[in-house]
Amino acid sequence: MNAFRRLLDDERGMVMAISLLILALLIGVGVGAIVSTQTDLKTSGNLLTGTQAFYLAEAGVEWGKNKIKNTAANPPGPSTETLRLPPGRFTVSFLAPTKIDNLLAAVTVRSTALVGSSSSTVQARVAKTYELSDAAVSLRGNESHPSFVGTSFLVDGRDYDPVTGALVPGAPAQFGISVANETLEGQVEGGLSNTQKDNIAGKGGTLPNVEKSGFLPPEVIGQMVDELCNDPRARVADMPITGTLLVSGNTTWGTRISPELHCIRGSGSQPGDKVDIGGSFTGVGILAVRDADLEVSGVFHWEGLILVSGTHVGFRVEGGENKDIFGSVMVNERGWDTGAGTEEIKLQGAAAVRYSRSALQRAAQLFPLTALEVIYGSVPSTVTQSYWREAIAE
Repeated sequence: MNAFRRLLDDERGMVMAISLLILALLIGVGVGAIVSTQTDLKTSGNLLTGTQAFYLAEAGVEWGKNKIKNTAANPPGPSTETLRLPPGRFTVSFLAPTKIDNLLAAVTVRSTALVGSSSSTVQARVAKTYELSDAAVSLRGNESHPSFVGTSFLVDGRDYDPVTGALVPGAPAQFGISVANETLEGQVEGGLSNTQKDNIAGKGGTLPNVEKSGFLPPEVIGQMVDELCNDPRARVADMPITGTLLVSGNTTWGTRISPELHCIRGSGSQPGDKVDIGGSFTGVGILAVRDADLEVSGVFHWEGLILVSGTHVGFRVEGGENKDIFGSVMVNERGWDTGAGTEEIKLQGAAAVRYSRSALQRAAQLFPLTALEVIYGSVPSTVTQSYWREAIAE
């Protein structure tokens, strides 16, 4: 009995047992801390790569919008592409491309990004709007010799409503006059006196608003006129042997409800062919003149697009009656001539050329597909986003 009690009272070895117990506890705490740290690191890593994948997918949408901007078709439908961009890659596809009308298309951009084991997909519906012209007056070709008389004329690249004659609130502006190169720019600016420079207005705010433009090169305008004149819907008139086609009296070529496409063809073999529009003239749609001058001498009101292209051509205003154009005038001189009566652009009196998107949109509906295919890659355009959403996030 005493021996058993002595064994119970013997404390030798307890220190070792307690030490082992404490060591086991410390090991357990350490292992737990390591596991917890590894879990936190993994969670943080997943959160980081997930965030990176999300922003990379957004970058893919922006890349896709730029791809649509540079696609010369309506509707734009680029092929699916995958690009690597550290720290991962994104794949962009273009869904449901839709042609809404001749100047408007819509497409969905879907972008899926992968960073490590994390992925994110976002998509946006975007619209692409094509502009039929880059200015109230576009001068292309070899020459742009101007004649500006008085201070009552106006060339304005801001957007006007042809119905009310008022500026469209908040609408972006185009150039007053656009030219193809510095030589043509110098010719136009050199033809303006200091008191006339305020009469050429448009985007940018600098007067006179005469700017170089890479849009609508001469060959495109020439081909566009050819396609329009060859369209079965075009009302075509050939120059008479006298070299002058006279349009007089009260004349109407198209209305807002029923715009018309008219083409007048000069001989192309000699200078001096001329379309002379006098009397009281109104029209809506497209007026294309090939290889002849277009001279306006009476009361004139046009809504839409006026194209004068070929050799020995120009758009000239005579007389003091009101001449109002809402839309755009394009003059594309492919030949060479000098002297009075050969100006590519002549404005005087109460002549006003005001840029108008609505008038040009109405004119665009008259374009045949062949003519549209020519211009989609060379006209201004804008890409706008109508909605954005995160489709998938992992």
